[in-house]
Amino acid sequence: VLYILSDVLYIVVYYLVGYRRKIVRKNLLRSFPRKKEEEILQIEKKFYRHLCDYFVETVKTLRISEKEIRKRMVFKNPEIVNRLTKDGNTCLLSLGHYGNWEWVPSIALYLLPGVEPGQVYKTLKSKAFDELFLKIRSRFNPLSIEMKTAYRTIIRKRNE
Repeated sequence: VLYILSDVLYIVVYYLVGYRRKIVRKNLLRSFPRKKEEEILQIEKKFYRHLCDYFVETVKTLRISEKEIRKRMVFKNPEIVNRLTKDGNTCLLSLGHYGNWEWVPSIALYLLPGVEPGQVYKTLKSKAFDELFLKIRSRFNPLSIEMKTAYRTIIRKRNE
């Protein structure tokens, strides 16, 4: 049902509203100057499908169960993080921009009790959206660290 909704949203966003299509096309043409127009169009459509998937997944995060998130977001080898942090050591994970970032905090479900995952975030300009996304990102109890204070907060947490 979730992705059926995403497919409907895609039709609305891409074909009916045309949300930022000129900007997306311009950026793709600049990024891939050697690609043919049909290839650019394929990439553009894939981007919009991903954007709509991201949107419905993010909204779903507000109500998703632990069982459901475990099916959708799989972390490979969490035992490595558990082993590294078991004796009080710190561990920093760095991830690429792939998939739905709002689901990454669910890593907390795979870690041993006492291991406190954290995430660095940038405050959004809209106060309402900032509060909503903090609520979504806090769904599985990670520590949310504002980018401006990240260095100090991480050092302080390390010394605790």
